[in-house]
Amino acid sequence: MMVGSGEFFTKTFDGQGFTLKNINIDITNWGSVGIFASASSGANFKNINVDYMGGGINAKGTRWVGGFIGTSYMRFGPSFSNISLSNIGSINGYDDYEGYPTTIGGFAGRVDNATFSNISLNKIGSINSGGSVGPVGGFAGSAYNNTFSNISLNEIGNISGNSNFKYAFSSIGGFVGESMDSTFSNISLNKIGNISGNSETNTIYVGGFVGYANEKNNFSDIIIKKIENISSISNNCSHSGGFAGGGLMGGKFERIFLENIANINSTSKSKSAYAGGFIGNNISYYTTYYNEKFIFDVNNISLKGVSNITSKAENAYAGGFAGFFIEKRKVEDYDGSKNGYSYKINLKNIYMYFDEDAKITANNNKNNFTGKFYGGMEDIKEIAFDNIHIYYKKDTLTNATADDKYLNKQDFNKNANNVNKINAYAYSDSNKEQAYENFINHVNTISKPIFPIIPPSKPSQNTDYIPNAEDIINKTAVLDENDLLKEMIKNEIIADITNGKYKLHISDLLKMLEDKTNYSNMSENQKIEFIAKYFLSGDKTKALEVVQSLDFLLAYENNGLSTASEDKFEGNGFGVKNEILSQVNNTTENIKGKFNQLKELEPLVNSSNKYLKDLITKQNELDNAIKAYNTYVDLINKGFASADDREFIILKDQINTLMKESQVLADSINENQGKLIDWQNNNNTENFKVVGAFANVILNTNPKLDQITGKGGDIDNPNKPELPETDMEFEQTASLNLIGDNAIEDNEGKKEIEETSLAQKNKTCIVSDNYKTMNPCVVGM
Repeated sequence: MMVGSGEFFTKTFDGQGFTLKNINIDITNWGSVGIFASASSGANFKNINVDYMGGGINAKGTRWVGGFIGTSYMRFGPSFSNISLSNIGSINGYDDYEGYPTTIGGFAGRVDNATFSNISLNKIGSINSGGSVGPVGGFAGSAYNNTFSNISLNEIGNISGNSNFKYAFSSIGGFVGESMDSTFSNISLNKIGNISGNSETNTIYVGGFVGYANEKNNFSDIIIKKIENISSISNNCSHSGGFAGGGLMGGKFERIFLENIANINSTSKSKSAYAGGFIGNNISYYTTYYNEKFIFDVNNISLKGVSNITSKAENAYAGGFAGFFIEKRKVEDYDGSKNGYSYKINLKNIYMYFDEDAKITANNNKNNFTGKFYGGMEDIKEIAFDNIHIYYKKDTLTNATADDKYLNKQDFNKNANNVNKINAYAYSDSNKEQAYENFINHVNTISKPIFPIIPPSKPSQNTDYIPNAEDIINKTAVLDENDLLKEMIKNEIIADITNGKYKLHISDLLKMLEDKTNYSNMSENQKIEFIAKYFLSGDKTKALEVVQSLDFLLAYENNGLSTASEDKFEGNGFGVKNEILSQVNNTTENIKGKFNQLKELEPLVNSSNKYLKDLITKQNELDNAIKAYNTYVDLINKGFASADDREFIILKDQINTLMKESQVLADSINENQGKLIDWQNNNNTENFKVVGAFANVILNTNPKLDQITGKGGDIDNPNKPELPETDMEFEQTASLNLIGDNAIEDNEGKKEIEETSLAQKNKTCIVSDNYKTMNPCVVGM
């Protein structure tokens, strides 16, 4: 079950601080995938905790995938507040349809016009996109005109996109893959393993925070700590940056702290590659602007512990802060028209400290450009440097000279600062501690963000994700009817269960009841297997909806909400609460009632199975007695035995007895079949049916016995047959009609049991028109 999978969710969902647990989503060919598939105007999500408990999302053939929501957009988008997600094993998406790339985020796939605040993501194993790769981000894949504030991401293993499609424009970021006209403030990223992208044919952008920052975004009060690797590889242009891969970078970047990024790598197999400690470059290759001017405003930035910055390409650019700066660009649009844009670049209060083993390298066979601050610059007239300071170990970074004309290089403590240039200080072993202290003093002039505790009130680890009544009773806040999810519970969750078409074959009843005893201890995948196998003819997609809806209802029913008093509700909340509980209780009682009805059939099935087992034994003994009888007749006809022999008389009696006993057992099965038909007529409904009939065997009612043609005699024959045992084992053969796999049609008529005479073999067969496989009367004819 994914809420909002049929249409956009537009209501309020208040989780009231409790936890939804043990999430697993495995789905194919679905537009939007998440706990909530999609939402739009009017939706409000708040006070929700989600613990995947190592579960995750595996989505194939999908457009938008998120750990909480797949997509949300409209002119006035939803709001998300006070939400935590944790312990996600992996989020994987793949789409092999050209032109429709998969957009993936740890929290959301694609989001437009939405507001996000007080949200935390903790412990995600990996976020991966393959095939036709779109934007991929630790929090959101793509973001257009959104506001993000007070958000933390902690311990994400890998964020990656690997595309092999021609037109897949890929962007991968630690927080967001691609952003446009959005505001980001008070955000922290901590302990991210690898952020990487690989594109076979198209341009790629990879950044520690944002992959591709397009147009006018504002980034402020952001801390990024400890990223192992940021890397991009492409057969086209490739961009990697500690904060941003690149893009049309208008807007403000202020009070941003980057610490301990081990490696920033950019590789192009045929064109250009850009790598920078803060940005790869500020180039957009595609634009619809005509002579638009953007202000790239950067102020109060700290970079510390960036170890290796590497660029490899035909044209390779690598810089301590930026791989490349450009002021103007003309782009030919698809219709041949000339569009373009220009920059005014303001760089102020930027502090960078490189450890003594830091490296900045650009290499290949053609053009390599390396600088301590930037690797390359083109057509720059309006660029301003104000109070920029770089600290590096003396006699290191000696190859980084592309920006020397803007550098004021000096040994540390020479006090020859130039406010309008990039001040580069070379420290030594003897004064590196003073140099670091000087760097820290500069950084401390930047006000640092203060992050709230998320979630504001942490629930008990043992609570269910539906609120407990005692907690509600003790709260001063009251609930309105929107908080209680009335329409969602009725029209989506309950409907997922009650609108299903369920069929259980009578031959599966006992095994189903046995497996059901362990249902509450099953994993979600095991529950899906159980529901699909016994009730939905193997349909695991529908089974997933049913399982998740059942889990929700059971939790809602058991939370004790019924004890909450009327003063804890406002408006029509109390009446809606009672209405919802009535609907939930009625649904769960109906489910329990169905299983109780099924248990009524258990004695009937057990007795029929015993009758069948005994009947198979009797028929086997009858076959052996007939063979012994015919062998004895052959001896009589040859004069080696007599029809008056005691053994021969016993054989005749055995045959008669076994035939009578077999008929009694067959009649008992037939009687049980009648009882089953009565039960089916009285209890089967349009949505829930027990189908099938009890298995039976072909009765030998007129055995083929050889005639005595000789006079017989008393000649002693050592080969005279012995009397057959009457309790010999019988191996079941294909002549028994037991369990098969053919589906039963919905419009089964009333089932009747017939007796059919087989003239060819003089046998009687009990036949049902509702067997799963072949007609047993035809077998062996």
